[in-house]
Amino acid sequence: MTSTILAVVAEKTGYPLEMLNLGMDLEADLGIDSIKRVEILAAVEERLPNLKTITPDEIGNLRTLQQVADRLGSGVPAGGNGSARATHGDTPRIVLAVVAEKTGYPIEMLNLGMDLEADLGIDSIKRVEILAAVEERLPDLQTITPDEIGNLRTLEQVVQRLGQGPSETPEPSAAPTADIVDIVLAVVAEKTGYPLEMLDLDMDLEADLGIDSIKRVEILAAVEEHLPNLKAITPDEIGDLRTLRQVVERLGGGPEGGGPGGNGGGGLKAPAAPPATDQTTHPSDSGPVGTVIPSVPLAERRVLRMQACPPLAPGALPGGGTYLVVDDGDLAGALKKSLERRGATARVVPLPEAASAASKYSGEDLGGLILIMPRSPSGAWNPTSERMLKECFRIAASAAPALKSRPALLATISRLDGRFGFSGSGYNPVAGGLAGLPKVAALEWPLATCRALDVAPDWPAEEAAEAIATELSSFGPMEVGLSAGGRVTPVLVGSPIEDRVGIDLEEGAVVLVTGGARGVTADCARALAAAFRPTLVLLGRSPEPGEEPADLQSAQSSAELKATLFQRATAEGRQSRPADLEREARAVMAAREIRQTLDQLQALGARAHYWTLDVRDAASVKAVVRRARRELGPIRGLIHAAGVLADRRIEDKTAEQFDSVFDTKVQGLRHLLAALKEDDLHFMAFFSSVTARFGRPGQSDYAMANEVMNKTARLEAERRPGTRVVALGWGPWDGGMVNDSLRREFEKIGVGLIPRDTGAASLVEELRRGAADEVEVILGSGFAQATPASEPIEIFQRSLDLETNPILHDHMLAGVPVLPMALMVEWLGEAACQGCPGRRLVGLDGLRVLRPVRIEDPAPTVRLLAGSPRPDGQNLAVPVELRLGEVLHARAEALLAQDWPQAPEIAPPEVASTPFPLQGEAAYRQFLFHGPRLQGLGRIQGWSERGLEATASRAPRPGEWLLDPPSPRWLADPLILDCALQTGLLWTGAAQDSPSLPLFGARYRQYRESFPAKVRLVFQVKSSSRLRLVGDVLFLDKDGLVASWSGLEWAVDPSLKTAFAAGSPAAR
Repeated sequence: MTSTILAVVAEKTGYPLEMLNLGMDLEADLGIDSIKRVEILAAVEERLPNLKTITPDEIGNLRTLQQVADRLGSGVPAGGNGSARATHGDTPRIVLAVVAEKTGYPIEMLNLGMDLEADLGIDSIKRVEILAAVEERLPDLQTITPDEIGNLRTLEQVVQRLGQGPSETPEPSAAPTADIVDIVLAVVAEKTGYPLEMLDLDMDLEADLGIDSIKRVEILAAVEEHLPNLKAITPDEIGDLRTLRQVVERLGGGPEGGGPGGNGGGGLKAPAAPPATDQTTHPSDSGPVGTVIPSVPLAERRVLRMQACPPLAPGALPGGGTYLVVDDGDLAGALKKSLERRGATARVVPLPEAASAASKYSGEDLGGLILIMPRSPSGAWNPTSERMLKECFRIAASAAPALKSRPALLATISRLDGRFGFSGSGYNPVAGGLAGLPKVAALEWPLATCRALDVAPDWPAEEAAEAIATELSSFGPMEVGLSAGGRVTPVLVGSPIEDRVGIDLEEGAVVLVTGGARGVTADCARALAAAFRPTLVLLGRSPEPGEEPADLQSAQSSAELKATLFQRATAEGRQSRPADLEREARAVMAAREIRQTLDQLQALGARAHYWTLDVRDAASVKAVVRRARRELGPIRGLIHAAGVLADRRIEDKTAEQFDSVFDTKVQGLRHLLAALKEDDLHFMAFFSSVTARFGRPGQSDYAMANEVMNKTARLEAERRPGTRVVALGWGPWDGGMVNDSLRREFEKIGVGLIPRDTGAASLVEELRRGAADEVEVILGSGFAQATPASEPIEIFQRSLDLETNPILHDHMLAGVPVLPMALMVEWLGEAACQGCPGRRLVGLDGLRVLRPVRIEDPAPTVRLLAGSPRPDGQNLAVPVELRLGEVLHARAEALLAQDWPQAPEIAPPEVASTPFPLQGEAAYRQFLFHGPRLQGLGRIQGWSERGLEATASRAPRPGEWLLDPPSPRWLADPLILDCALQTGLLWTGAAQDSPSLPLFGARYRQYRESFPAKVRLVFQVKSSSRLRLVGDVLFLDKDGLVASWSGLEWAVDPSLKTAFAAGSPAAR
């Protein structure tokens, strides 16, 4: 087993076999991450299939190759044919072999004591890959679960974990504790709408989370779907579980001590946020492509324009508590007074003291943070202004624990020109970077309200402060520019490249390109070479490549290269760690790619040079520019593509990480512009990112840096009228930093990847034909619609007192009126339609009742909100919400159209094979709780295990149910929709002797303006369990399909019998 493990490690890592030993730490010695561990273990298990498997959860606990071998060798199941398969003693050998195979490290270099990460550089993905390979070769060993992978530090721990043999009569497999915790928290977040990072296991289900018995049933049904082998929680037990911790422990997730998954104190801890990726160079290595040809399609293109804002929708300041206003020496005092006139408590704090002050507030005490970017002493872009912007970020990070835990406010205020720099003159572009922060914070802190304002600098402070306070107290777009001339917001407008004359770059013209000579930068350099045949000076931090040593030239793969480097080190008497080999191998591969890129550029007719440069070093930048002029001639173009990433959430990002990302973009650009101030440039292209426009979790520094570049581009376009200046907001490229897992993530959220030849061609055409006034260009698809991003705006309110809403008397549970889901459909649809005149409601997707609306004294007032419409084919999709105060109770996406869609022809399923046991009032008494006005079901035609069929009558005019209804006519029909939901209650009552309540509807579609007087309802069961029912309802008449509602979900709960009985008309 030992030899197999070492062989696999050598194979997968490329380390020479003779370099390996079982004592090597998987991370520290071998650099084997979690993904590589899985790959190695999969290979070991393939070769030793009878060894105990290591589950993915165990992988992270194995630190050395010895632990991997011990874990694999800890027992063959009874009855196993050891003669035909690898034995436990083979586990270390197979683990090492798989590690070698999956990492490319020579197997002789490995030992089980090596740290997976520190020695072997094996990350979490690689650990999974290694363990999968080990388990293929040693299938009878105990598996390592994904949750355990991260706790395995060395190969020795992997082997030991694999060797912990299963019992002779194994119990049905249960999920490990971490799995249960993750799934319970994820399900609670999904079903309640709370951000996952806000949840912890000690929260009280009712007091902290507002989860009633119905919502508990829905949550447990979803958990049981994910974890079917856990012991079920009966409905009778549900009410006794007070906290999420009790739910986890009852499901079987209690730790058995201080091992993996335990907290050493007998309790459970909520899982930490997933670790962010290590700092990654961007654009990054992904190999060469061919030259750009005229037929290559261009990326989807949009440009940023400024438009007038819609009228303000009155609201209130989010949060409550003290609002910290960072003192800019001008506006802060006046803003404090304006906030106090609105009943708020505000405190002005000097910039140097603000981070410390913010950190002292709890979530209950801090209502909001307002960051006003101070003006730098000279008014110009300099290191001082950059330090001020970084300090603003540090203040936000200090306030993060309080701001993210409740509906608080984060607002940034810059003083460019009141139009986010669109005037193009007279401002410090660094201040513009502040707008990148709230875009990311809004994604990381879903409960917070995040706003980015730009206020005209010449506006008197008192007037500006009043406008700011009014804006922050209202609903509107995230980004708003304020001036005496009014309110504006940036929007994206589709703008395909036109056939116009752009730059005329003469052959041989000198172009400086930062970002190196590999990956995306190399793709763009090849496109420039093919289009213009310039002299390209590629600038990067990698050393300039020299002649490759002869003994390395025959080593083509990473594994071959590592083996050769190990042999060289051995011959020279040097002891080389695997991580050292990895660095050396990467340097050789980087040098090869640089040489290859230079050769390709020469072949395309360009002159090409690669010079080493760190753009953060001002003196080095100045020296490189002078050298280029002296040796090559006048400089005619600049492409600033250098950049790095260090993804971390705002509160977790260190100053060093922020500086690395920010300075590469911003300091680098400042140094380049200073060195090129007097050069007659034909073009300047800054590689920005969609992150600056839309935000991305973990990339606050990147968003802020790219916003600075966007604002700088506008200034430079104004200063250099004869130069094509453009900031290119790239979407993700298909390659480089986008691996398979990121690709799947982008696919899930509908973000398109830019093919590499398409991106390179788009750059060339942007320089050739881009319009001078199109300075900020967004390239790519799927990350946002060409409409202003905005917070949902309140459309109308409705008090739910029983006098003005008499229908509520007929929808009571346990004697308490509850707002029917069918009325929610009407009001959410009404909110969408009021914001889009001329459109009609034809559908409602993803309707989720997050918490019921109970009508108790005093009567609550619900708020109906609608977000910005987005195109959906020929229709508009509008996000809509129903809230009590700031608490979200229901959400959906309304589909609006100008014309009614054509109803599909459909053959309804046969579901009524057996007469239903009860009809009319008897059925309502036995199975339902609805009062007379909601007893719309007629004859129940029949039922079966497949579903139920019944007839229903339409509702009377809105005025008979509601005094002063939002509209004089129904958009759908709340009585018929409620009857459709009642069919599910009837089915669970008859089939499972259990009541149920509806909580979700995936897809509602309506094909006519109004429902007929009588409708045939066909309810079809899609799936059912003891806790959940899923089904579809068709609404039919003699002419065919009137409407359909698919993906309906009901929570099934026997304990509801009491609530149904108390709510029924007979009990009143």
